[in-house]
Amino acid sequence: MVIFITLSPDNLKVNFIYPNSKKNILSNRKYTLTYNVDTNFLQLDIGNFYNYKKIDFDLRGEILGEWILVSQNKYSLCFYIYIKGYNPYEIKHKYNIFKQNLKLAIESILYADKKFLQENKYILSSSIIVKFFSSYFMYNSSEYYGLVSDYIKIYKK
Repeated sequence: MVIFITLSPDNLKVNFIYPNSKKNILSNRKYTLTYNVDTNFLQLDIGNFYNYKKIDFDLRGEILGEWILVSQNKYSLCFYIYIKGYNPYEIKHKYNIFKQNLKLAIESILYADKKFLQENKYILSSSIIVKFFSSYFMYNSSEYYGLVSDYIKIYKK
């Protein structure tokens, strides 16, 4: 079952995987956001690969993200959500939970990577695209979620 808790800096643990850091390396910058039921914490790994060790492939409750080069110095931030279930009702339930919590999850990911965004202001105008994948075709979609700058008003100066 997919469970999301109220996101805050207190329950979000961020791990930068070498060679990525808080301030550099846009090429291949990837995000893996997972939830640990035992610790009640969200774990965000930022690296040049997805942290597959943290993903529960039976539940598929993670959000994966990456920066995609669209054209010269123009990027999009793409998030991927794999919805797994045994029947259409379970898939619909998980899809609705993700949709309900997605803006807050995106805001938390960007907040956790704020030093990187402050150092690379040119990507603040990047579009955010979320792609849903499921074995039930009606939940396979790509959706526009605004611009990166829409989510960082809290700490933008």
